[in-house]
Amino acid sequence: MPIVHRCHTRLSRTVPAVLCLLVALVGFATPAHGQSSKDLRLAFISGFSAPQEVFTVDPGDGHGNGTTGSGPPEQITHVGQVLQLKWSPAGNLFAIQTVPFGTIMVMAPDGSHPEVVATDALLGEFSPDGGRLALVREAGGNDDLWVVDLVTGGLTPIERFAVEGYTSHLVWSPDGTRLAFDRTDCPGGTGCGDPQVIVVDAGGTAHNAVAVGTDPSWSPDSQQLALSGPLGEVRVVSADGGAARTIATRTLGAPTVLAWQPKGKVIAFFTGDQNPLEDTFSI
Repeated sequence: MPIVHRCHTRLSRTVPAVLCLLVALVGFATPAHGQSSKDLRLAFISGFSAPQEVFTVDPGDGHGNGTTGSGPPEQITHVGQVLQLKWSPAGNLFAIQTVPFGTIMVMAPDGSHPEVVATDALLGEFSPDGGRLALVREAGGNDDLWVVDLVTGGLTPIERFAVEGYTSHLVWSPDGTRLAFDRTDCPGGTGCGDPQVIVVDAGGTAHNAVAVGTDPSWSPDSQQLALSGPLGEVRVVSADGGAARTIATRTLGAPTVLAWQPKGKVIAFFTGDQNPLEDTFSI
């Protein structure tokens, strides 16, 4: 039965590390069209060591006015160790990475109908429409890019690499037509090259290395990418390629977690060196 029809950093101080963990592991199931605010749930992974399970809790009315939720946290997974958690955009599904390492499961918000979609992958991102899930499959150390169709359950290769390397920071374009990621090739025994930000068509029919750098972030109109440059600068480049523009330079640390303002006029980022409350910038 189709899955979607079944319901659905680098920080150097202790406090920043805890904040980073919370940012990475906490997510909301946002109400889909036609649902009431009582469907709003906050999910989190318990603990810093096994057993680590996913719990959800009612955060109240969801408007930040301090209203108490309706009950205690509810455990919704029973797998022993959850390493990552991602909500689909509509909140009707969530995906986890668990053990054995490389196991990716997709399930409904209450933990029902769990489906293993891969056993050799790193958890990527849901597409904007929630119908696909991008993954990095280890493939003998090559870190190939695949997409799971959450309607049919089929796995489709989007980008296969001829040499060993590292693929990370998968991000869908807001219009759902392309994927961006950073890729570092490491041919056996010869060392690693410079990381490249690559854009591929969601169907795997086009490939374009657009700039040297990491941590790509799409502009709201799906036309540009912000990225961390090789000298710790923030750069912007067309998603079709071309000359990259340096729009900010930082000497204390490489920018990470780049995020565009929804209107596309401001880009925020961490430098990864100090307390994120003091070392988060916008340009």
